[in-house]
Amino acid sequence: MDGTLYRSAVLDQRYEESIYQMVAERKRVSLAQARIVFRTCHETLAARLKVRPSKLFTLNEMGISDRVWAARQGRCVKPGAVLKPDLRLRKMLLELSADFRLAVVTNNHRANTLETLACLGIGECFDEIMTLSESRCFKPSSELYRDMAGRLRVDPAECLSVGDRYHLDLEPAAAIGMHTVLVQSMQDVYQLPKYLLPACAETLVLRNNRGLEAAAKKVAAVLKAGHLAVLPTDTVYGLSAIPATDAVRWIYRAKGRAKENPLVLLLADAREAAKYARVTPKAQALMQQHWPGGLTLVLPAKPGTSWGKITRGGRTLALRVPDNAFMQKVIRLAGGALATTSANRSGEPAPITAQTLDARMLAFVHLVVDSGPCPVKIPSTVARVQGKRIRILRPGAVAL
Repeated sequence: MDGTLYRSAVLDQRYEESIYQMVAERKRVSLAQARIVFRTCHETLAARLKVRPSKLFTLNEMGISDRVWAARQGRCVKPGAVLKPDLRLRKMLLELSADFRLAVVTNNHRANTLETLACLGIGECFDEIMTLSESRCFKPSSELYRDMAGRLRVDPAECLSVGDRYHLDLEPAAAIGMHTVLVQSMQDVYQLPKYLLPACAETLVLRNNRGLEAAAKKVAAVLKAGHLAVLPTDTVYGLSAIPATDAVRWIYRAKGRAKENPLVLLLADAREAAKYARVTPKAQALMQQHWPGGLTLVLPAKPGTSWGKITRGGRTLALRVPDNAFMQKVIRLAGGALATTSANRSGEPAPITAQTLDARMLAFVHLVVDSGPCPVKIPSTVARVQGKRIRILRPGAVAL
């Protein structure tokens, strides 16, 4: 947001002598006296405001407008861009920082950037600040944004880049998959929470079998359009996508899931398992005993399985048939299989009601189906079947 927050080039030390010269001319004092007058006024303002003001703001307080300064400095300063404490901006950023990591990416030098943030009273709102002092790259290089995502340890697609210049701020960010928002005034900046807070388009409430068929068709249409949906199962609520679509990658971003962790493939019928995996006699016996139900079986994937985003490059598939009539109907209408994981942020408890879904995850979700509390209330047991042997990978709803 260089243009909105850092437009005042007077913060650069090389302009200080020009400031003193202007004060000397306007106040009709010597350059040495102008320096003392300006610094005294600057420190007095800092004490009164309880925050260090920008030099341009101090100049304004001395009766020298930013328009006069802009006329003298050419395009270095935009008239009306006086930096002063912005309590509304500070409050908004502090509230956002409770749920999101905030960062600054700028072509400015670090000292100037820190002074600007201090002038606005928002210096402590940011987790990371990347300036010309640390980076070898300049905007509009996408590498600046890639480096920042690396610092934050997030996928670029989980980031929202905010700026007032498309070619410098937004285009390079979008090139590596970041979301972008163009701001052209501080009023636009104040609207940022609406882009960041939960963005779930719709919640569909189901409390009985009425409208089950229509609801299942609606969910299937959402999934076929490449969107994510949060759906009820017998165990916990699941975050689902059709496995053959790019939506699978959004599951990882919504959940904050490690890229190497595979997903579960939910099926509508146990007979479908043989399409995707090699079903051994032992696995067949477990299916007959526990499917539909809370047992996830990890089986060898059949050669030629193309769902690399599900297996994460491995040679196995995790399969389950949920004991939930609505979910089974959705799976059939959506094509026979759904890539799914529990609908929680990684490391947090799996939700058993729609009311406990995480707001950060919901920002990626198109539709939530709320059918009340899940009956089992425990994630499925995950077991790997190798020949006649069973290895429990995760204890859960079914005891083996």
